[in-house]
Amino acid sequence: MNVFAEQSAAPIKSAAVISKNIKPYYEALEGYSTKFREIAGSDTEIFELEDYDKDSDPLSGRIKNGGFSVVLAIGPEASRFISSDKISGMVKIYTMIINTDDIHNQAANSFCGVSLSIPPAEQITSIISRISGAKKIGILFDPKYNELFVKKAETEAARQSVRIIRIQVNTHHDITPALENRLGNIDVLWMIPDQTVISESLVPFIIKKSIGAGVPTVGYNRFFLQNGATMAFVINYKDIGAKAALNALKALREKTCSWESPDYEIINNQKIIDMLKLRIKSINENIDQDVSNEHR
Repeated sequence: MNVFAEQSAAPIKSAAVISKNIKPYYEALEGYSTKFREIAGSDTEIFELEDYDKDSDPLSGRIKNGGFSVVLAIGPEASRFISSDKISGMVKIYTMIINTDDIHNQAANSFCGVSLSIPPAEQITSIISRISGAKKIGILFDPKYNELFVKKAETEAARQSVRIIRIQVNTHHDITPALENRLGNIDVLWMIPDQTVISESLVPFIIKKSIGAGVPTVGYNRFFLQNGATMAFVINYKDIGAKAALNALKALREKTCSWESPDYEIINNQKIIDMLKLRIKSINENIDQDVSNEHR
C-alpha cells in the first residue's frame, strides 16, 4: 500500500549515494530501493561517489537541489560525504558502515540508519559458547582502522572471562610474521572488517595459515566459509537495505529515527569442524545453519 501517496499528490523523491561499485553495496541498494518503492511508490535515484571528484560540489548541488526528501549513504565514504553541511534540508540515512564514531560526530543528532557491525559482545558470546575451549581469541587488525573496536572487544571479553589477543599489523606485509608469532598462542582467530587485512587474496591465505596451525577461524560472510572458516556471522545485505528504507520512511512520517544493528545468522562449516576435530555447540537450531547443507 502506498501510504505516502494518500497523503501527498507529489511522489517522495529518494536519492542513494554509493561509496564504491561492489556487490554488497548494490545488494543493500536493491533492498532499499525495493522496499522504498513498495511503500512510498517511487524509485530511488542513484549516484556513485567514484564518478565525482572528492568533496564534489557538483554532486552536492545535484542532491541538494534535486527535490529529494531523503538521501541514503551506502558505505563509509558516502556517509562522510552526505554528513557534511553541503547536504541539507532532507532526511539523511546511513548504512553499510562499521566504524561510526567520526561520522556520528559530524552528523550529530541526525545520525540514523543501519550498522554493518554486530556488537562485539554478541560476537564474543557466540564464539565462546559454540567453540569449546575458546579462551584466547586472536584478532588480526590494523589499529589505524579498528583500535576502537578492539578496545570494546577487550572490555567485553574481560566481562565474559576470556582474553582478546591483539595481532596488530600496519601493512599487509606484516601479516605473515604476525600470524607466525601469534597462532600458537590463540584458540580461535576472529577476523573483522579491516582495510589492511581483508582482501580476496589475503582472506584465503590467512585462513589457510590458521588451519595449518590447527586454529579455527571466524569470519563475517559466506566468502570466509567458502575459503575454510569454521563459522561466520552472515549478514543479508538486502535485508540491511530494506531496514534502512523502513528507517527512512519512519523519519519522514514521524520526524524521528534511530540507529540499528543488522540482523544476522551464524553458519558453521562442518567440513572444517571435522578436519580440526572441533566440538561446536549449536545454541539455537532455528538460527544456526550448516554451510555444508547449502550446496546439496
